[in-house]
Amino acid sequence: IVFGDWSSDVCSSDLPSAKVPMGASQDPVRITSDKMVYSQTENAVVFSGNVHGAQADMAIWAAKVTAFFADKAKKPGVQQEGVGADLGGGKIDRIVAEGDVRLVAGKNEGACGQLTYFVNEGVLRMEGNPILREGQNTVRGDVIKYYLKEKRSEVLSGAQRRVEAVFFTPGSGGK
Repeated sequence: IVFGDWSSDVCSSDLPSAKVPMGASQDPVRITSDKMVYSQTENAVVFSGNVHGAQADMAIWAAKVTAFFADKAKKPGVQQEGVGADLGGGKIDRIVAEGDVRLVAGKNEGACGQLTYFVNEGVLRMEGNPILREGQNTVRGDVIKYYLKEKRSEVLSGAQRRVEAVFFTPGSGGK
């Protein structure tokens, strides 16, 4: 059983290079939001209010997106606001999207409360009632993890939710 370009923990599939999370492709990332705050203390940039990010054929919407940098040296006690802030060109360690997160990657769609992309590990983690869809096919669980390097995903259950997958066969018409 394969869920489009995403797969359950017992399946694997190849994910085309154009469908990787933002920051992993050579294509530019475009982010729009109501506000941006860069904090050297936190070594992070926060986009808030109607955030939309896009790269190649992938897009994400959220209330807030935070990019945490790994390489840039922190300078305590300094916080800058606005577009003119010095982002320093540091390497991104992880990206966290929060608040009614929606994701579209090619023909796949997903939604969750929080999405974290661990750049160095190549892991995308969806939490907070996560669901992935391709057409009528759906998978959901407590946590959905996608491992980019291994091209595999896991859907994990929790105390309140078991893993659920619904697959329609060709010609079933969704009935």
